[in-house]
Amino acid sequence: FERRLSLTDAINKRFHRENPSPNAKNFGMLFDEAVRVMKSEDLAAFDLTKESPTIRNRYGRHTFGQGCLLARRLVEHGVRFIEVTLGDWDTHYDNFTGVQARCQLLDSAYSSLIIDLRERGLLESTLVVLSSEFGRTPEIQKQHRNGRSHHPGAFTSLLAGGGVKGGMTYGKTDKEARKVIENPVTFHDLNSTIAYSLGLDHAKVIESPSKRPFRMAGPDKEDAGPITEVFG
Repeated sequence: FERRLSLTDAINKRFHRENPSPNAKNFGMLFDEAVRVMKSEDLAAFDLTKESPTIRNRYGRHTFGQGCLLARRLVEHGVRFIEVTLGDWDTHYDNFTGVQARCQLLDSAYSSLIIDLRERGLLESTLVVLSSEFGRTPEIQKQHRNGRSHHPGAFTSLLAGGGVKGGMTYGKTDKEARKVIENPVTFHDLNSTIAYSLGLDHAKVIESPSKRPFRMAGPDKEDAGPITEVFG
C-alpha cells in the first residue's frame, strides 16, 4: 500500500507541475485527506464490536440503533456534527401499525443515546435534535387502511442536552393537533435555536463553496430567532 502511495504521489507531482489546474489541486487534496482518514487511529470509533453485547442490545440490533451507538462513539472521538436517520414514517397506509413499529426502534436507541451521553458527562456539551419535516393529518383515512397523510401545520421536535431544560414543552396545539394555538415555532426559529445552543450567530450571512449566500435562520426571515425559553 505504501509503495503504491509513493508511486501515486510521484505521478501526481509531475501531473500538477504540467497541469496547474485548481480543480486538479483540489482533487489531490481530497485524495490526501482520504489517505489520512484511512490511517487515522480514530477509525477505531467505527468498530462497534468494542462495545459489550449488553450495550449493543440496549440500543437495538438494527441500523438506527447501531447508528445511534456509533454517534455516541463519534462524539467521544470529537466529531462535531453527526446525522442518524430513521425512515419509513410516511404512513399513508396502515398508520398505527407502522408508527408503533418505528417508535419501538426509535425509543430504545434515542433513550440509550441520551443516557450514555449523560453518564459520560457529554450531554451538556452535545445538542441532540430529533425532528422531521412535517406531521400527519388528524383525520384517519379509512379508505387507505387507517392511513394518515402529510400535515405540515403541526408537529413536534425534540431537543436534549446543549443547555436545554429537561422535561418541558414549548408550544401547544388545539385538541385535534390540527394547528398551533400557542407559541408557534417555525423551522427558521428551530434552526436559530440550534445555532444559539452551539454559540453561532443565526443571522450571519454565510457563503457556500459556490458563493451562494445563506443564513441559518433562513432567507428573508429577519423575524426568526432562537427560542431562549427552552434553555436553563
